[in-house]
Amino acid sequence: MLGLRLLKENTELCCSECSILITQKQYIFSMSVDGPLASYVNEGGFVHETLTVTESYNLKKSGRPTTENSWFPGYQWTILYCSRCRDHKGWSFDAVKKDLVPLKFYGLRRPGLVFSVKKPSENES
Repeated sequence: MLGLRLLKENTELCCSECSILITQKQYIFSMSVDGPLASYVNEGGFVHETLTVTESYNLKKSGRPTTENSWFPGYQWTILYCSRCRDHKGWSFDAVKKDLVPLKFYGLRRPGLVFSVKKPSENES
Protein backbone atom coordinates (compact mmCIF):
# COMPACT_ATOMS: atom_id res chain seq x y z
CA MET A 1 0.00 0.00 0.00
CA LEU A 2 2.92 2.39 0.67
CA GLY A 3 4.06 2.27 -2.98
CA LEU A 4 0.65 2.92 -4.53
CA ARG A 5 -0.03 6.00 -2.45
CA LEU A 6 3.42 7.42 -3.13
CA LEU A 7 2.66 7.42 -6.86
CA LYS A 8 0.31 10.36 -6.38
CA GLU A 9 2.03 13.60 -7.34
CA ASN A 10 1.10 15.70 -4.31
CA THR A 11 1.41 13.16 -1.53
CA GLU A 12 1.96 14.54 1.95
CA LEU A 13 2.61 12.54 5.09
CA CYS A 14 0.79 13.83 8.16
CA CYS A 15 0.65 12.97 11.86
CA SER A 16 -1.62 9.96 12.41
CA GLU A 17 -2.98 11.57 15.59
CA CYS A 18 -3.67 15.20 14.66
CA SER A 19 -3.18 15.34 10.85
CA ILE A 20 -0.58 18.15 10.88
CA LEU A 21 1.93 18.03 7.98
CA ILE A 22 5.12 16.10 8.82
CA THR A 23 6.86 15.63 5.43
CA GLN A 24 6.27 15.31 1.70
CA LYS A 25 6.88 12.58 -0.86
CA GLN A 26 9.82 14.32 -2.53
CA TYR A 27 11.86 14.17 0.69
CA ILE A 28 11.84 10.36 1.00
CA PHE A 29 15.25 8.77 0.38
CA SER A 30 17.10 5.54 1.14
CA MET A 31 19.55 5.44 4.01
CA SER A 32 19.55 1.64 3.91
CA VAL A 33 20.13 -0.99 1.24
CA ASP A 34 16.62 -2.18 2.11
CA GLY A 35 15.15 1.10 0.79
CA PRO A 36 13.57 4.13 2.45
CA LEU A 37 11.29 2.02 4.66
CA ALA A 38 13.10 -0.42 6.93
CA SER A 39 12.69 -2.02 10.34
CA TYR A 40 15.10 -1.24 13.16
CA VAL A 41 15.26 -2.68 16.67
CA ASN A 42 16.04 -0.42 19.63
CA GLU A 43 17.98 -1.42 22.75
CA GLY A 44 14.70 -2.35 24.47
CA GLY A 45 13.88 -4.90 21.77
CA PHE A 46 11.10 -2.84 20.14
CA VAL A 47 10.90 -2.96 16.34
CA HIS A 48 10.31 0.36 14.60
CA GLU A 49 9.24 0.46 10.94
CA THR A 50 11.02 3.65 9.93
CA LEU A 51 10.84 5.88 6.85
CA THR A 52 13.89 8.05 6.11
CA VAL A 53 13.40 11.60 4.83
CA THR A 54 15.60 14.65 4.31
CA GLU A 55 13.06 17.27 5.43
CA SER A 56 10.32 17.40 8.02
CA TYR A 57 7.91 19.92 9.53
CA ASN A 58 6.10 20.47 12.82
CA LEU A 59 8.41 18.30 14.91
CA LYS A 60 10.14 19.10 18.20
CA LYS A 61 13.29 17.47 19.56
CA SER A 62 13.30 16.01 23.05
CA GLY A 63 16.38 15.16 25.07
CA ARG A 64 20.06 15.35 24.28
CA PRO A 65 21.61 13.90 21.12
CA THR A 66 23.46 10.61 21.57
CA THR A 67 25.44 8.20 19.41
CA GLU A 68 24.67 5.31 21.78
CA ASN A 69 22.82 2.47 20.00
CA SER A 70 22.50 4.54 16.80
CA TRP A 71 21.06 2.58 13.87
CA PHE A 72 23.29 4.64 11.59
CA PRO A 73 27.02 4.62 12.44
CA GLY A 74 28.48 8.11 12.49
CA TYR A 75 25.15 9.74 13.39
CA GLN A 76 23.78 10.91 16.71
CA TRP A 77 20.04 10.76 17.28
CA THR A 78 17.42 12.76 19.16
CA ILE A 79 13.77 11.79 19.75
CA LEU A 80 11.14 13.71 17.77
CA TYR A 81 7.57 14.51 18.82
CA CYS A 82 4.72 16.13 16.93
CA SER A 83 4.68 19.83 17.83
CA ARG A 84 0.87 19.84 18.01
CA CYS A 85 -0.15 16.62 19.80
CA ARG A 86 3.23 15.45 21.22
CA ASP A 87 2.90 11.96 19.68
CA HIS A 88 6.29 10.25 19.17
CA LYS A 89 7.12 10.57 15.46
CA GLY A 90 10.67 9.25 15.26
CA TRP A 91 14.23 10.53 15.43
CA SER A 92 16.45 13.26 14.04
CA PHE A 93 19.86 11.99 12.91
CA ASP A 94 22.82 14.39 12.75
CA ALA A 95 26.24 13.48 11.38
CA VAL A 96 29.04 13.43 13.93
CA LYS A 97 31.63 13.64 11.14
CA LYS A 98 31.26 16.42 8.59
CA ASP A 99 32.20 14.15 5.66
CA LEU A 100 29.01 12.05 5.95
CA VAL A 101 26.16 12.52 3.49
CA PRO A 102 23.58 13.59 4.35
CA LEU A 103 24.62 15.71 7.31
CA LYS A 104 21.08 15.48 8.71
CA PHE A 105 18.01 13.32 8.10
CA TYR A 106 14.93 12.05 9.89
CA GLY A 107 13.75 8.53 10.68
CA LEU A 108 9.96 8.68 10.98
CA ARG A 109 7.89 5.91 12.56
CA ARG A 110 5.64 4.57 9.82
CA PRO A 111 2.68 3.92 12.19
CA GLY A 112 2.83 7.60 13.20
CA LEU A 113 2.13 8.79 9.64
CA VAL A 114 -0.94 8.93 7.42
CA PHE A 115 -1.05 9.83 3.74
CA SER A 116 -2.86 12.85 2.44
CA VAL A 117 -3.14 13.83 -1.21
CA LYS A 118 -2.89 17.59 -1.58
CA LYS A 119 -5.31 18.99 -4.12
CA PRO A 120 -3.64 21.19 -6.74
CA SER A 121 -4.32 24.90 -6.38
CA GLU A 122 -5.76 26.88 -9.27
CA ASN A 123 -2.22 28.05 -10.13
CA GLU A 124 -0.98 24.43 -10.45
CA SER A 125 -3.79 23.30 -12.80
